[in-house]
Amino acid sequence: MREQHQIITEYSSMGFRWWCSCGWNTDDRQQLHQHHGVKAARP
Repeated sequence: MREQHQIITEYSSMGFRWWCSCGWNTDDRQQLHQHHGVKAARP
């Protein structure tokens, strides 16, 4: 069974940043979708 990852979304004057419970983080939404295996990110 695949481990469920929790996502924290942070917004500041710099923009959005996503943090994953596995320790991974990004400010790029496409990378976030790739990290979670989503086939296509919405524009």
